[in-house]
Amino acid sequence: MVQPTLLALSLVLLSPLSSAQGAPPVASAPAPAAETWEKKTKIMPDGVTMTADWYSGAGARPAGEQAKVVFVCCHMARASRAEYREIGPKLAASGWDVLAIDQRSGEAFGGVVNETAKSAAMALGGTQGFQATYGDLGFAIDWARERAPGAKVVLVGSSYSASLALRYASSVDGKADLVLAFSPSECLNDWTVVNDAKKVRVPVLVTCGSGEKEKKNAEPLALAVPEALRHTHWPADAAKAKHGAQSLLVADTEQREALWARVRELVQALVKRD
Repeated sequence: MVQPTLLALSLVLLSPLSSAQGAPPVASAPAPAAETWEKKTKIMPDGVTMTADWYSGAGARPAGEQAKVVFVCCHMARASRAEYREIGPKLAASGWDVLAIDQRSGEAFGGVVNETAKSAAMALGGTQGFQATYGDLGFAIDWARERAPGAKVVLVGSSYSASLALRYASSVDGKADLVLAFSPSECLNDWTVVNDAKKVRVPVLVTCGSGEKEKKNAEPLALAVPEALRHTHWPADAAKAKHGAQSLLVADTEQREALWARVRELVQALVKRD
């Protein structure tokens, strides 16, 4: 009969090494990345519920300091607020607040469904067009001003919403202080964007993706903006910058930094303005 002490010793010798004896510990699943935005909703006067992502820049500002700038970011055609899931945190890292909205004309981006478009289809019946989206911009700007009192407003348009942003910039009732128009074009049916561009009342940066077609669509609108308010950035063809606001994420480091430098320069000038 094996003695208990010998049995215990044999089990220890035959068992695998414990982590304390040098064996690797059991790997645990990585914690999910924390979301950098808060989902927000607000009902518009026509009963449509606008959905947006809010990126707070408070963590990049001195404690207790209010935002000096808030960005209202509008997506391209058939897209959603998730077009800014990479761009929003980069803006917030500079201490700027960001409201990235779903417009009533859109579908999805990166698997994130456009909830404002769904609400509009239910409330108003059917798919909404580009021009029907125009009122969403003004509503979103008022919403952003509520959330960031006293802040300057930067309106960001991407593709069709860049064309709407130029129109908004020409309005005597407009409340944006700066417009960044990424890949605007004449895409608004019976609204002529070049005529709107001639009447803008605030500084405007017009830019686009790489390639002749992108610049051919955007450049005439840029040239129509009064010279005193006009700013442009044309990426190199070799950079392969994407259409719309996605050009902010171009892989080419030099081209990316050049575009972000223009944005920072314009925002800093805006903050210094009375």
